[in-house]
Amino acid sequence: MLAALVVAPTLALAQQVAVSAAWVRSTVAGQGAAAAYLELTAREPARLVGASTPLAGATELHQMVMDGGVMKMRPLPFLELPAGKTVVLRPGSYHFMLLELKQVLRAGEQVPLSLRIEGHDKQRFTLDVRAEVRGVAAASSPASGKAATDHAHHMHH
Repeated sequence: MLAALVVAPTLALAQQVAVSAAWVRSTVAGQGAAAAYLELTAREPARLVGASTPLAGATELHQMVMDGGVMKMRPLPFLELPAGKTVVLRPGSYHFMLLELKQVLRAGEQVPLSLRIEGHDKQRFTLDVRAEVRGVAAASSPASGKAATDHAHHMHH
């Protein structure tokens, strides 16, 4: 009975944020990084404060911004998730960088991601997500536009 009491609050917190459309760009041999994208909708105000995957040595939250006419990538400590609004991580905008990849990510595979969320009450919880690996051609569909193709050529060091 005690175990149920300990697990229940975490489950209730996890249900406060819905995750959809999670995907990761495929890689080739020797490529050390890949971008991950998804959509988050929080029922109450929350923050996305990080993520991890066993397939990468590090995972960082980034934002693409225009700076003097040049598209630059900068790390973010967190991303606000306003109540009832869908926040989209997509090519050319917010995304996760999976760094120090431990294997090639092939189209059709699944990448396990553990998202770290901080609720409005400052309590943190983890959401486990499976992201589909997509090839560059599939990722640059008309829906995601030219930015997807452009981002594929952006190397991270």
